[in-house]
Amino acid sequence: MSLDAYIAVVAALGTAGIILLIAGLRGTTAPPGPPSAVAERLRRLWLGSGHTTAERRRHQALLVAALVAAVVAYAVTSTPAVALIAGAAVPGLPWLWNVGRREQQAILRVEALGNWTRRLKDQLSTGTGLVSAIVATAVTAPAPIAEPVRTLAARLQTGASPQRSLRRFAAQLDDPVAEQVVAALLLHLHDRGERLGEVLSAIATDTAKQVSMRREVHAKRTQPRNTVRFMTVFSVLVMAILARGELMAAYTTPRGQLVLILLVSAFVAVLVWVRAMSQPPPRQRFLTSSQDLIGGH
Repeated sequence: MSLDAYIAVVAALGTAGIILLIAGLRGTTAPPGPPSAVAERLRRLWLGSGHTTAERRRHQALLVAALVAAVVAYAVTSTPAVALIAGAAVPGLPWLWNVGRREQQAILRVEALGNWTRRLKDQLSTGTGLVSAIVATAVTAPAPIAEPVRTLAARLQTGASPQRSLRRFAAQLDDPVAEQVVAALLLHLHDRGERLGEVLSAIATDTAKQVSMRREVHAKRTQPRNTVRFMTVFSVLVMAILARGELMAAYTTPRGQLVLILLVSAFVAVLVWVRAMSQPPPRQRFLTSSQDLIGGH
């Protein structure tokens, strides 16, 4: 790659950084309006689907690393297709290798939710109000759900609507078991029933059974997930061999780059298909963020 090309890449990155810095410092004087569909998609892409701050930061670090990898790959090879593949590989390889990790984390969250539900029931049995009980359990909340529980407690302490706060709590955990707990709490807020402790105890017992069942299903999916990992390693080795050999020269032309992208896309599609077969079906939720369980409260 020529010196002029290096200078152009560095200048483009520097200019973009300066523009973003000025925009961040000056802000905007226009009144805030509803975000556009493109802006919302970019926001979701940047934040990811993590349930905790650490997961979101890890996702953002991968995106930044992907951009750096794409720039470096282009600077070394002067081939846009290689830069595109390198950038996509940074978040893509961990996503393929960690197949099943999301399900494992969901199991841990459900187990923690069952333990928290028991603690909440114990607090309520002492005559403590629901809001006070939630705040009291936030201090000792199990690690997998500690951040959502503390966020819920903080919202309640600042006077936020309990119904909306509980709904946001269920949306953050994104699991039917969490919705069962939230539904029971919403019903209690509506009718002030005296059997909330019994309901929470029953949910906690059922949660333990669901955790056991999910772990059994998770173990049965080990073989197809190992297949995905093997194919991931195999693809990396093949790409490394091609990159070092003379065969790569055939993919530096515009037509060769198109063929390279098509071949890589086809292979990745197979990996994604195999990965999808090893994943459990999405669990249906019954609470929405726009309306309450009882009459839209």
